[in-house]
Amino acid sequence: MSVSKAGYYKWLKHSLSQRASENDSLLEFLKKVSSDEHCIPGYRKLWKAAIDNGYECSKGRVQRLLQSMGYRSAAGKRRHTGSGKKQGHITAENLLGREFSVDEPNTVWVSKVGYENFRDAKYSVSDYINGYYNNVRPHHYNAGLAPNESEIRYQDSKTVAKIS
Repeated sequence: MSVSKAGYYKWLKHSLSQRASENDSLLEFLKKVSSDEHCIPGYRKLWKAAIDNGYECSKGRVQRLLQSMGYRSAAGKRRHTGSGKKQGHITAENLLGREFSVDEPNTVWVSKVGYENFRDAKYSVSDYINGYYNNVRPHHYNAGLAPNESEIRYQDSKTVAKIS
């Protein structure tokens, strides 16, 4: 190697900078916390622990120091509670009590099919509404007018049809 004797001895006697000594103490603290936690926490949790213990550092600094020593957090496995419920599964209240005979007409609406999720239910209701309010289908109480046409006339004159 081509290093001068003076340069070598200067390097041998030099002390660490303030930043390097802070990094060393922070790195020792991070090692201690990670070993206490069985190497599970990531750099964000270790950064939070360092801040809580009075260290002034950024997330990036903690991440760089952990990467320099080859630290890898152990990703936790998802644990299922075994409740059997699917996420996002809609459970409706049992209003009929499994009695499907109704005393009065048009008091209970029951769909022909069940829904797997909210999106399917939403599309089914939207299809029903779009089928009800279409431009072609006339209604007997609106003097044969389509619902859209009767609503337009209602907005214009506030009278739609005479019901007798």
